[in-house]
Amino acid sequence: MKPGPVRGFTLIETLVALGLFVFMITVLMGVLPFGMGQVQNAANEGTALASMESLRDDVKLALKERMTTSPRHRLALPAAGGTSQIDLRSLDNGELSPNGTNAQFRIVGTLRRPAANANEPAFLQLRATWPADAPAGRERGSVDLVAAFAP
Repeated sequence: MKPGPVRGFTLIETLVALGLFVFMITVLMGVLPFGMGQVQNAANEGTALASMESLRDDVKLALKERMTTSPRHRLALPAAGGTSQIDLRSLDNGELSPNGTNAQFRIVGTLRRPAANANEPAFLQLRATWPADAPAGRERGSVDLVAAFAP
């Protein structure tokens, strides 16, 4: 028997396939850093929100128990009818940094407590930004939390 003609790829087909492969790899390498940045931003939002929720729960307990400072984070609560400003630093594990070193997040906000005879809720407004040492307006990201506590 006589063997048939050997079939294979032509040089043109091989070059077109190689060109498409290089193009796809180039596109993938361009999109990869953007995707990684989005993953990091989502992780930062989750960690910052967890820190603020911990602060919220701490303040809520302190208000309910009529304490002057919160039990976990030692935040000084305002007197009835008063307002206090919050400015804290948080580590990447969600714990507050006692002296601000190695902090990843800055948490600022306001706690407003109603007058003693008013039947109004207390309001807590918090904003976490990162990195912690970024000047105002130059942060890479932020997340907000607003809470009201029944009297």
